[in-house]
Amino acid sequence: MKRWLLFALIVMALGSCGPTPKPTRRIRLGASGNVTPLMGFTLSTSTSCAEVGESITFTLTFYNRAESPLTLVTSPTLDIVLLHATNPPTLVTQWSASSEYPSALPPLKPQETRPYTWTWIPTEEVGALDVVVQMSVRDGAGKIWTFEQPIEKTGVGEASAHLGGGYHIARCTDMEPGR
Repeated sequence: MKRWLLFALIVMALGSCGPTPKPTRRIRLGASGNVTPLMGFTLSTSTSCAEVGESITFTLTFYNRAESPLTLVTSPTLDIVLLHATNPPTLVTQWSASSEYPSALPPLKPQETRPYTWTWIPTEEVGALDVVVQMSVRDGAGKIWTFEQPIEKTGVGEASAHLGGGYHIARCTDMEPGR
């Protein structure tokens, strides 16, 4: 019995040795939300953490499940905003200020799904970021629906990483590469 206990303790001790695992994986992220009961969107990012000069691609796809068109209203009518993940958050950049922002956003026809893509190449380390989607639409009855909410996270140089029981800031170089 004593030998078995000693063997078990040695196996447990050896199992805890070795390289420390990386804190998280650099991954593609995605989230979704609803603006109206019949209109919503999905947002995906190409990575959860990038280095300076490495591109981050955001794909925003929105859809209309209503029987009437939805018209985007206000200016900008549809936007992806990157904010420092601080309190209070501060603006880093936004899609509507880039050359990739469309010159016109036509109404979304009934049952239509429309994707938009924005690629941002950071020129400096800005740290952990909240990704905010903003949009306002007018439905067929004339009601205006507005959505503005942080729905995703990414970062440049460092980002929020899930470690154990919560989120912590981790350096991108400390993260495992994405698959």
